[in-house]
Parts: sequence; structure tokens; C-alpha cells
Amino acid sequence: MSEPLLTDDAGRPLQYAASDVTSADRLSGILAAASIALALLGFPLGAFASIFPSGHPELASRPTSERGGFMLFAVMEGLAVACGTLGMLRTRARKRLPRTGLPSRA
Repeated sequence: MSEPLLTDDAGRPLQYAASDVTSADRLSGILAAASIALALLGFPLGAFASIFPSGHPELASRPTSERGGFMLFAVMEGLAVACGTLGMLRTRARKRLPRTGLPSRA
């Protein structure tokens, strides 16, 4: 049977797993995850939207389906860039503001 860890044996808590994570940090993480998800889904959805209807002329004409698929791709990639940029700006602004009540890293 293993022995319980003593407090001296336990490591310091990980910085990204701190219990005092603010909602601003959570929002920045959500924006980063949304940026990645939109970027990964943008191309396949745009390609599907341009290829599938062109095989079925009763749904849409070929030029319309190609333009619609490209538009879907472009909008999703634009949203991915916007989410990533907003998350980056929120992180940079928070680092510039002085934190009161927290110990300094120096």
C-alpha cells in the first residue's frame, strides 16, 4: 500500500491550473479555442458546400455552389482570425495593466 504524500513532497500547483482564474482568462481561452475550431472547420465545410450541390443541379447551379462554398470558407476563416486577434489583444491588455494584490513574478 502506498503512503500518502507529505506536504513537503507535493509540488507547487501548476500556474495554468490555479484556482484563482478570472473570467477574463476563461474568455481568452474560449476565444483561442473558437479560433482554432473555426479555422479547422472552415475549409472542409466550404469545400463540401461547393462540391455537393454542384453534383445536384436541382439544388443550385455550379457557379452558385462554388461561390457559396467559397463565401462560407472566407467567412469562417475571417471569424477565426477575429477570435484569435481579440483573444490576443485581451491577453496583451491584461499583461500591461498592473495587478493589485497579486505577488510579482520578479
